[in-house]
Amino acid sequence: LQKGRRYKVAIVRRKKCGWGVVALQAIPPNTFVVEYVGEVITVAEAACRKDNTYQFELDGCDRVEYVIDAKHFGNEAAFINHSCDPNLDAICVHIERRHPALHRIALFSNRRIDRGMEVALAFCSA
Repeated sequence: LQKGRRYKVAIVRRKKCGWGVVALQAIPPNTFVVEYVGEVITVAEAACRKDNTYQFELDGCDRVEYVIDAKHFGNEAAFINHSCDPNLDAICVHIERRHPALHRIALFSNRRIDRGMEVALAFCSA
């Protein structure tokens, strides 16, 4: 995450499922792909907002006090679709933060992703 992105992705319009994100080049397994960015808000504020489509709360972090909301600003990650067989994993990352509950969400490939393949994430874990 600190070294930035090395592989390009792009937002594309899909016939069946609207917007999505594809790899513009082959991405090796266990590689940082993109960070989920947006407005950092409290869990209480997130609950008050009517449209939570772009809110990302990462289960498994030590304690969840904040949510990242990409509704008003973000990047390609906001357009990543759900898959029951995802090729991305979300990882809670703490970098240069003074507050332990503030985290960043890094999306890593969990297997090789070929050029032109849609990148996808499991939105809910079972």
